[in-house]
Amino acid sequence: MDRQQITLLLTKAAAAYPNSAPNFRQSPHLFQPWLEMLAIFDGETALRNLHRHISSSTFFPTIADIMRAEPDSTTHGELLLLEASERLDQLDQWERDAVDPPKELLQRKRGAKE
Repeated sequence: MDRQQITLLLTKAAAAYPNSAPNFRQSPHLFQPWLEMLAIFDGETALRNLHRHISSSTFFPTIADIMRAEPDSTTHGELLLLEASERLDQLDQWERDAVDPPKELLQRKRGAKE
């Protein structure tokens, strides 16, 4: 991204968060880290991430919020459900594959109790 794109991005963020946005005009040193970090980042992705952030957070975004990797369509909750389902399937498979212990082992165990 170039300086103009970064300025536009931060202007949009400031408009969405007028009470918590940093004042980059009064404190230009606050703009420098944004410029350095976002200079190597794709502008379209940054704008998408800003829009996503605005729709899901009440706080002014951080550089990390803007630069985060594109999430896939699977949410954390969906991942947990998928993992639980896989684990239950695995338990079911173990139960189907289970065999009775050898008779000799059962006899030894019974003999120890008597």
